[in-house]
Amino acid sequence: MNTPDWLKLTSAALESTFDAILILDIVPGQPRILYANPAAERLTGYPKPDLEGHNPRMLESENISQQIISEVVSNVRSNLPYQCRAQFKRKDGSTYWAELSLSPIDIEPQGRYWISTHRDLSSEMRAQEALKNRDDLYQLILNNSPGLYRMYNREGRCVYASAASERMLGYAPNEMVGMSFDLLHPEDHGHLTDADIEEIWQGKADYRAYEYRVVHRSGRTLWVSSTMRVIGHPEQPGERLLLVVTEDITSRKKAQQEAREQNQRYTSLLELKYRILLANQPLEVAEEAIKLALPLTEYEFGFFISFQEENLHLEAFHGANPEVRQQIEHVLARNTRATVLQLLEGTKPLFIGAENTRIGKTDVQNRKLFRAFALLPIHADGEVYGAISFVHRGHIEVSPSTQRLLGAIEERVSLAYSKLVDIQRLEASREETMRTLGLALEYRDYETKGHTDRVIELCQKLGEGVGLDEETLKELRWGAYLHDIGKIATPDAVLLKPGKLDPEEWAIIKQHPVVGFELTRSIPSLPERTLDIVLHHQERWNGSGYPEGLSGKTIPFLARLFAVVDVYDALTSERPYKKAFSHEAAISQLWKEAGTLLDPELVQVFVQVMTEPVPEA
Repeated sequence: MNTPDWLKLTSAALESTFDAILILDIVPGQPRILYANPAAERLTGYPKPDLEGHNPRMLESENISQQIISEVVSNVRSNLPYQCRAQFKRKDGSTYWAELSLSPIDIEPQGRYWISTHRDLSSEMRAQEALKNRDDLYQLILNNSPGLYRMYNREGRCVYASAASERMLGYAPNEMVGMSFDLLHPEDHGHLTDADIEEIWQGKADYRAYEYRVVHRSGRTLWVSSTMRVIGHPEQPGERLLLVVTEDITSRKKAQQEAREQNQRYTSLLELKYRILLANQPLEVAEEAIKLALPLTEYEFGFFISFQEENLHLEAFHGANPEVRQQIEHVLARNTRATVLQLLEGTKPLFIGAENTRIGKTDVQNRKLFRAFALLPIHADGEVYGAISFVHRGHIEVSPSTQRLLGAIEERVSLAYSKLVDIQRLEASREETMRTLGLALEYRDYETKGHTDRVIELCQKLGEGVGLDEETLKELRWGAYLHDIGKIATPDAVLLKPGKLDPEEWAIIKQHPVVGFELTRSIPSLPERTLDIVLHHQERWNGSGYPEGLSGKTIPFLARLFAVVDVYDALTSERPYKKAFSHEAAISQLWKEAGTLLDPELVQVFVQVMTEPVPEA
């Protein structure tokens, strides 16, 4: 099944909704409309170009109270949603009533935007106005309105209910008479308090609008939107009543919830795509996918199973306690890579419910821990490297939207995993190429045989000892491989001369760092710190080195570090003109050269890492 394009679906929903929707960029002093849907054009009379890029306050009518403007400003400053009913102005100067909903949305990394929804209330408000001025239509409008009209006395008892009460709530109008707000959902009593209603009675607000849940006669729950205001009694002048106009918004709430879930899923996919770009290791990609997807599914927890030869290894666990993790580790220990591949039978996601007892030829009965689970193969070039699993220990029904989401995530993670595996292979290939260049020099100069691998091992130890990160350790290794590459241009008569070099020959030898630098500087993948080692590995702490005679900390750090390793290896290696130093003698010589030829701090760390006991296996 193809994964829906959530961006297109969201865009189509915005374009087809009956409510006018504006997306705003509210910058202090210069708010502007970024997007207006067709319903906004119809409602305001402005064509799209006359709305987009312009200040949304052009829609304000002179009938909008200063209180509403102040509340909007206050909520925007506090990044809080806002809802009210007000009159707005069309392009032709006429006005319309609308229910304004203003909500902030955060989209990383762009920033915060606002969604402004105008639901046309013109018909409803005209009907309310007719209640005051047209007694002959009063009952007709109420009884035929899709909304429910109720009137309450000062004691909070219903004295009138329109015919819609039976259709909306299951109670006939005469059954509603005498009721208070008895049908309010127990969890929503805090949304509609006696204090709120008292404020309306006291005239502190012209009206109040609420969204809350009520319980239908059948027991099912409905979402409703009610507007409350105090009016004069239609038959007893001087007596006041509380008019409550209620609309069933259950469908709208459901659509909003579905839209929020779709938006969450779309946002999560965008976030995952962004995190994938930042990931350096395949495991990071799987871990980010689990953390982002788990809250959007019906599952309890998720984890990544990696293949280590034929064994299964648990990684990137999220959503349950350590005891559950241990139980999963025991399950994985009893199974193998072949078990997982047999379950998958390919590279498509697998969704198993509690009722399934067999998957293909595999018996999956008696699984207390994995009653409902999803298995997403992470693959590249047809090879499965592992699987992401989402699990629930109970009997659940996984929605099609969850399956589509996890299918989309499996595709993205597998693609990213494939790229990172290719990058790792490329890195390994480049590393081996560097090593081959170093070894090639050894074959030319037999006196230094084994030098490359020895200094690489020592550099790794010293680099870890001073706390270098993985990227810097890589740059150090590459510099160690290539440090003597310039000797490729040194004549054999000089490089292989068994005796002491004369001044002219010594001058040729001293050119090898510069030659090596010139040979390697044009390689685009070589980091600057690797080139520093090639050019400056023969510099000395007191300035007596070459080719530039740098001293102290003006010598690049990795070049200073490599110099300690290079000198130690030279001391402990046999040459035609000297015997190999013992480890102890070499360390003693390093201490003598610390502060004169070598960086004393790095010598101290080197001695420390070289004398630490080797941990037992």
